[in-house]
Amino acid sequence: MAVELDTPSSIDGLYLERDNPIEPWRPVMTGDVFDGPTVPGCDEHSAVMILSHPCSLRTDGVQLVERVQALPVVPSIEIPIGGWKGNYRVMPLPDLRGDDTPYVAKLTEFGMVPAEDLDLHRRICALTEIGIELLQQRFFHNQSRVKVELPTLHKQAAPVFIEIELWTQWNEAYAEPRIEQGEDRDDVLKQEGYAFDQVMRRDLQNHLTMRDALKQERFHAEVRRQVLRATENH
Repeated sequence: MAVELDTPSSIDGLYLERDNPIEPWRPVMTGDVFDGPTVPGCDEHSAVMILSHPCSLRTDGVQLVERVQALPVVPSIEIPIGGWKGNYRVMPLPDLRGDDTPYVAKLTEFGMVPAEDLDLHRRICALTEIGIELLQQRFFHNQSRVKVELPTLHKQAAPVFIEIELWTQWNEAYAEPRIEQGEDRDDVLKQEGYAFDQVMRRDLQNHLTMRDALKQERFHAEVRRQVLRATENH
């Protein structure tokens, strides 16, 4: 019997943001699509989707690893949501650019892309949490023919999802005003990234850092409160 992979409830349920480019306040994340870089050895393409797992994207909590896993993104025939179940070799990206042109990320072709080639001025898409989990489920199935349930994927990635959400809010509060006043965007994002990272390294209780506390659901609300206080006092 064929495995039935999950699908989004709607196109809007797949995308967190689509624009050209999207706002830079959200740190680079799994599922982001960038114009410009290409995956070596793959058929012609001009955009890539970040494949690396959220937990393996950064070396020190802030800086991206030197090279990230990525998938080539190419134009496609239209694949309605109801037709996703029969297209296991791709991650459909309907209306990716807002012009009704369907695209896909090719799950059978992937490789390493230098992180320095990921230009925030050319990031055109960010997926929702469910979108990222659907990408992971489809990629794992393509490699193993095993379906990993979405709740399992969510449990593993939830701490990073929350941290990225809080980091985005931090950037909106502190990086955005500085950049609007004329400071260099990349310098400001790096500085505020490390400021946020220092908050996440604080002890929450019993030598448990805020970042480590996110691995336990019972601490999620308290971490959010502590970061909000830190934001107010920054």
